[in-house]
Amino acid sequence: MESMYDWLLHNVGNEGNYLTILNVHRSGDTLTQLDVMARTNAFQTVDLVITPTDAPAPATEKTELARYAFAGPDELIEWLETGSTDLADATSGLAVTVLQPTDGADSITFP
Repeated sequence: MESMYDWLLHNVGNEGNYLTILNVHRSGDTLTQLDVMARTNAFQTVDLVITPTDAPAPATEKTELARYAFAGPDELIEWLETGSTDLADATSGLAVTVLQPTDGADSITFP
């Protein structure tokens, strides 16, 4: 998880990826969960919750759009870069829950 956190921090604002990382927050000293705000190329905001695959799905009032499981950071990074879910069939590793933000935070507009 630490390498995943480092990659996310390094790629904040990189518009060359499938998802542009806007913000990253780590939960706890043991780094058991990463909360990520990202933007699609259609300027829609999504929230990502990254956890180990053996952790339960995050408890939230937000709408779950998708949940993927990757064998490790390399496969997850490939998804973040390309959007390909071809490697999202692992039974252990890292899980990503894609959530729709609430309270009108689901789109980015420019004046």
